[in-house]
Amino acid sequence: MKKYLLLLLLLGNMYDSWSLGISGNMSEKQQVNMIDNGKALVNPDMGWTMHFYSNVLANYGSKLEPSDVIEYFPGVSTVYLRIPWSFVEPEEGKFNWEILDTPAQRWIQSGKKVAFRITSTENWTRQGTPQWVFDAGAKYYEVNGFLEPEYDDPIFLQKLEGFLMKMAERYDNNPNVAFIDIGHFGMWGEGHTVITTPLHGHSWGIETQKKYIDLCAEVTKRV
Repeated sequence: MKKYLLLLLLLGNMYDSWSLGISGNMSEKQQVNMIDNGKALVNPDMGWTMHFYSNVLANYGSKLEPSDVIEYFPGVSTVYLRIPWSFVEPEEGKFNWEILDTPAQRWIQSGKKVAFRITSTENWTRQGTPQWVFDAGAKYYEVNGFLEPEYDDPIFLQKLEGFLMKMAERYDNNPNVAFIDIGHFGMWGEGHTVITTPLHGHSWGIETQKKYIDLCAEVTKRV
């Protein structure tokens, strides 16, 4: 909208100058014909989002050539990277930021932004939560061959808070980051346990969801 208003303002100034320069009479009207160039207009923080990582890592972005930022798809403004926590912090305090930063680099260089969701539970891999979190005593359940943490477990929340702090320190206030999802609760980070809850007999409600929102808000305040 700001770009549109600026364009109208510029056109208005051009019209005034042109009209005064030709006749000096403000009452004389001039007509401007605008031509549609057929290109997509991507407004700030809007537009299509390309899922580079989303579910199985062998899908989506991995199939693109290293230089491909899909310029042929009009309106793409953001590349989305959804990946399990265990891929980013395989050992406590040792981070694999390259798995995010390397694919993000080429999109940023093309003028686009990036977005993240780090998850704790995925059903396409054994565990979204790093094994060292469970080794530290965090409770978990085995459901259909994958591990799901007890989301209210104090050890799990403590280790998660440490990770969130490091991620916030790295990406907070970065102009190239469009947004970061709260993705550590529920299957695929979607905030639900519909697939798993009937199997292990627990139910996490709105209070747990609020707890994760409050945790993320508190972390960003401390950065």
